Amino acid sequence: MTAKSYDFAIVGGGMAGLTMALLLAPVLTRFKKTLVLIEAFNPNAGQYQPSFDARSTALSEGTRQILEEMGIWPSIAQQVCPINKIHVSQKGGFGATRIYADDVDVDALGYVVENGWLGHQLMAAVSDLDCISWLAPARVQAVATIAQGSRLTLEDGAEIETGFLMVADGAQSSLRAMLGIHAEKTPYHQHALVCNVETRLPHQNVAYERFTPNGPLALLPLTEHRSALIWSVPEAQVEGRMAMSEREFKSLLELEFGTRLGPIVKVGERASYPLNLMLVSDQVQPGVVLLGNSAHALHPVAGQGFNLIIRDLVCLSQSIETRLESQLSLLKLEWLTDYQQHRYMDQWLTTSFSHWLIELFSNDHKWLTRMRELGLIALDCVAPAKSTFARQAMGMGLGSAN
Repeated sequence: MTAKSYDFAIVGGGMAGLTMALLLAPVLTRFKKTLVLIEAFNPNAGQYQPSFDARSTALSEGTRQILEEMGIWPSIAQQVCPINKIHVSQKGGFGATRIYADDVDVDALGYVVENGWLGHQLMAAVSDLDCISWLAPARVQAVATIAQGSRLTLEDGAEIETGFLMVADGAQSSLRAMLGIHAEKTPYHQHALVCNVETRLPHQNVAYERFTPNGPLALLPLTEHRSALIWSVPEAQVEGRMAMSEREFKSLLELEFGTRLGPIVKVGERASYPLNLMLVSDQVQPGVVLLGNSAHALHPVAGQGFNLIIRDLVCLSQSIETRLESQLSLLKLEWLTDYQQHRYMDQWLTTSFSHWLIELFSNDHKWLTRMRELGLIALDCVAPAKSTFARQAMGMGLGSAN
């Protein structure tokens, strides 16, 4: 069987893979290049793509600007809910921080969208492009380095050759392991329990971050007076909470969150997944780069996962265009090393920001509880500190690629 050749290949058709394909589309057209997107699930058959599940994604203002420039924000915006205020508190404490969009002169601090809708819009945009080929359902069984780049062997025996390989098959990336790239993981010994809830009082476009001794929980505003719950639960407790009746679950959630939004009226279908911190130190090889959760995964406490990913993708797509303009090879390691070094500070600061919040608020010592209360009050009162915190949360802080 003769191997089919493409200039670019993306393995993984989740949010990272689809977004990268869209970012590269103008480059493909301009330089007459080909790209194949290899995905394990068949989108035409309506099969389940794991990254388009019941979860929701917080899109920062920086991400909104990027999606606007890409031309796909108008379709996504039909089902997003803006965040006009962020409220940060801890259970049992009197301190709180409130951040308003007006504090940083933006229309919204961010936007919340359900993954199913976001994935649908990304998929529709990619499907409209003639410069992108699909192979789905298809799984990579083996990868080998060749003079022209990489050769991928699929489960059905077909072979694909590509001059530039992008790995976007998730945090548990099998292709990353095939390439011999080690991922250092730090388990939080927590699961994220996610579902949509309806409350008696309207959320008024407020995102709540509530720190409890057992882990943080967030309620993010959605359309139709719903909120997306992301609840970090200790491993030993997640099975019990998943098995609770709706009445039991609502009572526990009201106890942990409080009554700011009144009683919980309805709870949607619950799902859970384990939480780990993961940042791959060597994200590139000659003609190969890791993207998305294949390169880094972080705690959802600050809602920064996809926002960090999209900044990586923009930087990489711009670097690829610059190389092609200069008629330089994409197989050289030097430019990919430069890309990784350029992205290192943003990746490190964003993962550290999320990790620091977990470490700081997961300790239940009384003296630390009081220090946190004072810190939240100080943050609420000191305008420069609040602005810095807000810009970091919006994906426009230190290290970000504006």
